[in-house]
Amino acid sequence: METKEAKDKEKWSRGNTIATISVILTAIGIIVGIAAWRFPVDNSAHPPEEAPTIMVSPMPEPESPTISPVDYDVEYIEPDTTEDQTGILAVADVVYMDTLVPIDSNRYVGNMGDSFIGRVGTNNSATGLNRITYQHGLELWVARWNFRDEISWVWSEYDLSGEFNLLKGTLTVSDTSFNQTNFDTTIEILGDNEVLFSERVQGGFFPIDINISVEGVSVLKINTYDNAANRGGTSFILGNLRLRT
Repeated sequence: METKEAKDKEKWSRGNTIATISVILTAIGIIVGIAAWRFPVDNSAHPPEEAPTIMVSPMPEPESPTISPVDYDVEYIEPDTTEDQTGILAVADVVYMDTLVPIDSNRYVGNMGDSFIGRVGTNNSATGLNRITYQHGLELWVARWNFRDEISWVWSEYDLSGEFNLLKGTLTVSDTSFNQTNFDTTIEILGDNEVLFSERVQGGFFPIDINISVEGVSVLKINTYDNAANRGGTSFILGNLRLRT
């Protein structure tokens, strides 16, 4: 059996060893600290890496909304003329047909709503199915009974005395015309009995531009007649019909 003395001796030896190791480790720590203070590490040769630069594309500018053009209540006038704030021509070399008095005319008088040619807006609205309101022009009222089919007609003549070169305007139908869709009608413009313009129109036709030479014409005739019998009158518009010198 191991004596108590031997056990105490072994315990003392083990504790002494641990103390010695602790002293050695403490000494090593002191030496490393002094070395770091006396000989600092130069990091300039190995600078820290910079964080990568991330390129961010700018957000695109929002597109401006597309604005649909608005409808105007006067007809566009060519840029080679002047106009006032209402869009009406104001030049001396332009004469509107609605300012001329016919020298002769004739019409269908078979019903109470006799056909006629007069100033635009006389019997129906001066606004066409093209949504343009005409300040000048002629209304060609082709009267027909509302309750039976019939053929109607009307014409007027005007003295130009050979003083004009051009006749311009737009052919459409009034937006308050009783019959806007069921007709078969011819609109003619003649100069000294020669046909200068002729359009056979039926319901749903698009507006037609008029731009014809009247150079040397003495008598201008506007002639309108049905090609087929229908019921209900139709009001045609010769919008802003004008003569140019």
